[in-house]
Amino acid sequence: MAGEAGKGLDGTVTEALPNGVFRVELDSKQVVLAHVAGKDSVRFVRVLPGDRVKVELSSYDLGRGRIIKRFR
Repeated sequence: MAGEAGKGLDGTVTEALPNGVFRVELDSKQVVLAHVAGKDSVRFVRVLPGDRVKVELSSYDLGRGRIIKRFR
């Protein structure tokens, strides 16, 4: 449902893949594929390998998620 708050997990971007998809290693050593979502996508926030990010995992596929915040 739109607007439903998900659980955010912290991780590090390890690799930038084509079409705005990133490989993110979470603090729990799990590796997921994630894309930039929300206002970061609209404002063209640059996400590079090595950046710390907050990822919201999909409830349908735990191997995919959305990057909801990039830490400075």
